[in-house]
Amino acid sequence: AIVLPGQNTTVLLETMAGKGSEIGSRFEELREIIDRVDEDKRTKIGVCLDTCHVSDAGYDIAADPDAVFTDRAAGALSRFLDRHPRVAVAAPVQVNPALSARANIPGTRENVLAAPPAMPLRPWLYDLLESGPVSRRIFTRLLHYPRSFYEGRRAVRVDCVPGSLLMVDTGKFLEAGGYDEKVFLYGEEYVLGQEMRLCGYETALLLTETYEHRHAVSIRKSVESSLARQKLRERAALQYYAHWLGASDAALFFTRLFFSAVNFEVRLFGGRL
Repeated sequence: AIVLPGQNTTVLLETMAGKGSEIGSRFEELREIIDRVDEDKRTKIGVCLDTCHVSDAGYDIAADPDAVFTDRAAGALSRFLDRHPRVAVAAPVQVNPALSARANIPGTRENVLAAPPAMPLRPWLYDLLESGPVSRRIFTRLLHYPRSFYEGRRAVRVDCVPGSLLMVDTGKFLEAGGYDEKVFLYGEEYVLGQEMRLCGYETALLLTETYEHRHAVSIRKSVESSLARQKLRERAALQYYAHWLGASDAALFFTRLFFSAVNFEVRLFGGRL
């Protein structure tokens, strides 16, 4: 392509699958191509993110309809995976423009109650407490990474990241077994974290990169009732507790009782908690 002085057209470099003699299957290669363009003409060079080619090149980007991310964030994730062979999952920090500035600071109470950027893999009882609208507010400090965990760092190893946007190494993902089809809409990130841990792989959160995410907007459009969404959470949680946390029959019985109380809270407060 020829970039002429004064032109208004932007030349896009498409991400490639890396077959044959192709270049551009790695974001580093695209960066090198752009760096070779005269500096005064680089504003007319962009990147077309072909997700099919990116997948063929060994990356899978999982993003829900409420996530908005940039080529820069995608490139940073892929480079991080390339540099750290034990990392199988990487994600940027989610930011919700509808929330206050403090609610978008990783690790603050407002942040973890609204949309935490990462979550620890908790034992059964702790995870159950996180499932309750009231209990999660009482035991917030016990259930999440604190603000000090994130401060002053460019990237952190975490147990799992939200499923709203993440990049996985395709080979490692398939080796780990992929998603559990019995866990739908809620809890998939915890299953992924467990699978990666069992295979000896790590998950990373890049604190230098962000993406916009309007929490649960699409889910609320397809499942309007707060009670119906809670039922989906319950079904996913029971599968996760039984299969991944090895919860006993007694623990699962208590879980059902706990969810009965949560359903009462949902009916009482209409999903406002």
